[in-house]
Amino acid sequence: MLNGVYPAGSPLLDRDTAAVTALRADGRVLAGFAPRVQEVVAVAPGADGRVELRVVDDLPGYRVVPAADPGAAAASEVAGRGAEQVRMVLEQTAAGWRISDARVEP
Repeated sequence: MLNGVYPAGSPLLDRDTAAVTALRADGRVLAGFAPRVQEVVAVAPGADGRVELRVVDDLPGYRVVPAADPGAAAASEVAGRGAEQVRMVLEQTAAGWRISDARVEP
C-alpha cells in the first residue's frame, strides 16, 4: 500500500512502514486518519525532474482502534492539528508520481 505513495528508498516509506508494522503487531489500525489539502500555495519544478509543492493542509483527529473491530471504542484518540504550510517533493517513477519528502514548514 505505501509503495503507491512513496518511491523505493524514501525515508518516509521506511518510517511509515515501521509505524504500520507496529500497529499490526499490536492488532490495531487507524480510523479516520485523513490529512486534507486546503490550498496549493506554490508549485516549482526542480532541476532533477522532481516537483516541489507548498501546500496548506490540516490533519483532523483520528482514533487507534482494534483491527478486529474497527467500530469498537478507540484504544486511544490522537488530537488533530490545524492548518500548516507543508513542503512536499514529488518524484516521478515508472509507476507515477510519488512523495519523496514532506515536512511541516516552521
